[in-house]
Amino acid sequence: MFGTKKCRNTAIQQGLSKQILIGQSFVDGLGAFAGENIKESEFICEYLGERVPEDEAERRGRIYDDYGCSYLFKLDREHTIDATIFGASIKFANHSNVNQNCYAKVVSVNGEYRIGIYALRAIAKGEELLFDYGYRKDQKKFVNKDLPKSNT
Repeated sequence: MFGTKKCRNTAIQQGLSKQILIGQSFVDGLGAFAGENIKESEFICEYLGERVPEDEAERRGRIYDDYGCSYLFKLDREHTIDATIFGASIKFANHSNVNQNCYAKVVSVNGEYRIGIYALRAIAKGEELLFDYGYRKDQKKFVNKDLPKSNT
């Protein structure tokens, strides 16, 4: 009999994503929204896109900066995921450093690094998905807004 240790990366390996909807964001432009209730720590989805070498990511980043929109996500020291053309709905999740309800984590799946998005807390159906992009202060050109303060 094999041990009782369960692989924590099964959901990302099998592509067991939660439903994500796209709509008008409360933060900026389009946003990603939970299409179902999500429990704390649950796998939401994988940040998918084209895996490009760092020098190509830098070149594309300069172009995307001119448009004020980028879906580049650093994977490791040598590679970046570019979801601009080949990406999933999660690419529309906006930045928040105070209201985030999910987080990104680079995980090893069968020896390959992949980016998983996980629930930081329970997320209700219809709630906008937000995570901290991890930008340095000098990098926050386009994603500097948070959800409006509630009057209640």
